[in-house]
Amino acid sequence: RAVASRARADATAQDAVLAYWLARDAAEVASAWLLARRAGEAPAWARLAVATAEDDGARLGALLDEATVQRQSKLALAEAASRTGDFAAAQTFAFEALDEAPALDEAHRRLRELTLGATASTAPQRLEADVTTLRQTPLAYETYGAAAVLRLGAHMRLAARWETGSGKSLDGGALAVVPAMQRFELGLDWALSRNTELQLRAIGRDDGASAGLALRWQGLLAPRLSAAALIGRALPVQDNAYLRLAAQSQRVALDALARLGSRDTLFALLQEDRFESLRGEPVGAGRLLRVGAQHALRSEYPDAVARLSFSDARYRAAAGVAGGLLALLPSAAQPGASNATFLPASSQRLALELAVGETVRGAWSARWRPYAALALSRESRLGTNDYALRLGAAGSVLGGDALELEFGTGSALAGQRTRYTDGMLRYRFAF
Repeated sequence: RAVASRARADATAQDAVLAYWLARDAAEVASAWLLARRAGEAPAWARLAVATAEDDGARLGALLDEATVQRQSKLALAEAASRTGDFAAAQTFAFEALDEAPALDEAHRRLRELTLGATASTAPQRLEADVTTLRQTPLAYETYGAAAVLRLGAHMRLAARWETGSGKSLDGGALAVVPAMQRFELGLDWALSRNTELQLRAIGRDDGASAGLALRWQGLLAPRLSAAALIGRALPVQDNAYLRLAAQSQRVALDALARLGSRDTLFALLQEDRFESLRGEPVGAGRLLRVGAQHALRSEYPDAVARLSFSDARYRAAAGVAGGLLALLPSAAQPGASNATFLPASSQRLALELAVGETVRGAWSARWRPYAALALSRESRLGTNDYALRLGAAGSVLGGDALELEFGTGSALAGQRTRYTDGMLRYRFAF
């Protein structure tokens, strides 16, 4: 009995040593300890933890097939599966962890970090539904949408989205007709690597407009530099009420993000649009340049970020007037209209924004958590000051899902210099 007691004590002490070195990220020391102890006799959790710490994909793949390892923590298994590149298995383990403990913060954090990944094509399968509202003179508009993302393989996803929109005029002298809209998107996402993907989207409408097509690439150019490029035709436009209702765009866009350190980031966006009516009539062109920097004041929730940005938006009208947009105006306003009537005014804007808790936006969180952002800006061409306020909350209802509510208001939005309010309700169920 004394011998058995000493053996149990020795095993406990050896496990404590393993845990000590693993807790201090000393995988090499822990690995040497395992070898000294003969790896076959080591506990499953220790072998899994050491292989994960050493990022040994081959050993992790073999360990995940062992029955004793399969009985370990689902979060540990999710971490191990993600290191082998098996995102489908990582998602399965993470959601099993949520089934066991729906309110566990750590499970939601691991789900966000390990299974959502850096690209859309490595995200979990999910169903979505959302409602958005916008009220800004001369338009009040509502959009209802539904979407699904399904796995086609280890590195490919099928994405589909349907949405319908309708609204009313808030100013009969500026907007007489508000056509309803139905739009359907179908696309594929390919994960070229863990941090690089290619997205293809086809967009159709019910009003006879030409089909849209978009191709987007995003990835890492260097360890601290990421970039994205988009080219598309017949894409939706949000610059103002007229373009939203009756125009589409041929678009080229480039954006980049450079991380200077754990807290500081630089970002830039260059976008060129050629606007046309849904009938294909030329309306004009727009160019947007936005550059800025952000500093993380706090990284843990409630996280806080300060951003300083400069944007230069320039619009130029095509000759004549597009009949598809002219039909939106009351008959009394049509004779003097031109394409310039339907384009926003060019602007230059310097903005300072403070955001708190924004990491919960679009993420998976066990608890209901609020977030907020306030931006103050100066428009140099008109010499005006503007503000934008955004409030929201996000959290889980069932465990492996996410519900998000958001409200925004401000003195100007996109290219329109009139006060606005908007709202969003979105629900996502992942599986």
